[in-house]
Amino acid sequence: MKKNLIVFRVIFNRNTGSGHLYQNLALIEAINREVYDISVIINEFDQSTNLEFPSDILVFEEKDDLEYILDSLPNDYKNKFFINDVLDTSVGDMEIIKSKNFRIINIEDKGKGASLANLLVNSLYENTGLNKNELNGPKYNIFRDEFYAEVESINKPNIKYPILISFGGTDPQKLTESTIQLLLNMKEEFKVINPPHRSIEKSLYEKYLIKGKVNVAKEINTSRFVISSGGRTVYEANYLKRMSLVICQNNRELTHYCLKLPSVTNLGLSSSFNPTLFSESIKHLNEKIQENTTKLFHDSWLSKKDLVKLLLEKV
Repeated sequence: MKKNLIVFRVIFNRNTGSGHLYQNLALIEAINREVYDISVIINEFDQSTNLEFPSDILVFEEKDDLEYILDSLPNDYKNKFFINDVLDTSVGDMEIIKSKNFRIINIEDKGKGASLANLLVNSLYENTGLNKNELNGPKYNIFRDEFYAEVESINKPNIKYPILISFGGTDPQKLTESTIQLLLNMKEEFKVINPPHRSIEKSLYEKYLIKGKVNVAKEINTSRFVISSGGRTVYEANYLKRMSLVICQNNRELTHYCLKLPSVTNLGLSSSFNPTLFSESIKHLNEKIQENTTKLFHDSWLSKKDLVKLLLEKV
């Protein structure tokens, strides 16, 4: 019996960080390899970190022409699916993919090419109107494997736990350093996930950094609440029943659906960051953590397997 093919195309570089890669790796883990062959195209890869994939997956770097890569793949599959996770997809790229007879799923896309996808999944955005077949909202978020494991044993938030600072892989506005200093001034207990794709002043903040390989899910589950930018970390915190204090890195983050969750205190854009408001918000969250916060959290999430099944059936 002929197998099916799924091609993942993922943006991954120093500026975007590794979030897109890891969410697609989570999807790959849920796919039945007896039924589907998998290939991965790394878009805009800048060699910023090592890549590790299972040995049975073909991996391409998109320094080669996209059409050339697709033409190099075997063509004798029953069905062919293309999962496109590169932010703003161009019309030209979409036309190339469609010409190779793929059913296309675009993830977190607000580009002009989004209208040509068979399915658009924007868990971080409300309906964009870019595609007539669009899924929106937190239930469609893809978590890394560590979160699906950690959710089985959630710790109740406690004022004795440290605050967790996690501004993602790159933190271009250096919000990590800003929040560290403010929390030191407030004499708060905290821990820091060091942005893996840039260095901070470790000599000043060494004792607050989490050492070794970081299991972000476990760190969230042993935190009081999370300070982050306005991306996927907010969903991760909410999934593990933690409130979030958010400072957005850019205007795109300000449009993210996750900022509307009741668990979020949104301080707006980093360029207009207000230290006084930050301090007041920390005090407010410390008080709130001692109340019953159950109603603040979204509780309708799809499992990885259910999400994969839904995506492939929807196209």
